[in-house]
Amino acid sequence: MSRHAVRTSMVAIATAAILALGASGAMAARTQIPVYDGPPHAGKNPLATPGQILWTGDSTGMFAGRGTPGRRPKFGRLHWSKWTATEGRATGADWLNDCRPYCAAGKWTPFNVNLTVYRPRMLLGHKVFTRIKAAYTGKVPKGFKRTSVFTLAVMNKVFVWNFPV
Repeated sequence: MSRHAVRTSMVAIATAAILALGASGAMAARTQIPVYDGPPHAGKNPLATPGQILWTGDSTGMFAGRGTPGRRPKFGRLHWSKWTATEGRATGADWLNDCRPYCAAGKWTPFNVNLTVYRPRMLLGHKVFTRIKAAYTGKVPKGFKRTSVFTLAVMNKVFVWNFPV
C-alpha cells in the first residue's frame, strides 16, 4: 500500500472516530426519561423516546402503546409526536395489572392516555425529564384523576416515580 493511501486511510479513521465521539457526546446531552424505577443502567435507563415507561416499583403499572390486554398482554410502543430538550408528547395507554389472584397471574388493562414529559433536570449524571402528565382520553382508572402528574425523585441513588394519590 502506498504512503499516500496509508495516510488517507489514517485521516479517514481519525475523522470517523472524532465524528463518533461528537455524536455520542450529543446523544449524552439529549434529554431522556427513566424507563423504570431503579438505578440508571447503561443502555436501559434512561432513554430518549422510550417505547415503554414502567412507573411502579412492583411492575404493575406502565405506560406503553396500545396493544392486546389480558393475562398475557402484548404491549405496544408509545408513539412520540414531539421530543425536544424541554418537552415530549406521546400517545399510548396506561397499563395496569389488577393482581388477581396475585400479580404474576393478574390481568392487564390499558387506559388510553396522552403523555407530556417536561421539567428537565440533571439527576444522577443524566439530563432527565422529572414530570409526566398523563391525560386519560377515555375511561379513567379507579382512584385516578382525569389528568395526573407523576414526579421523578431520587432516593439512595435510585430513580423513583411518585404517582399521584
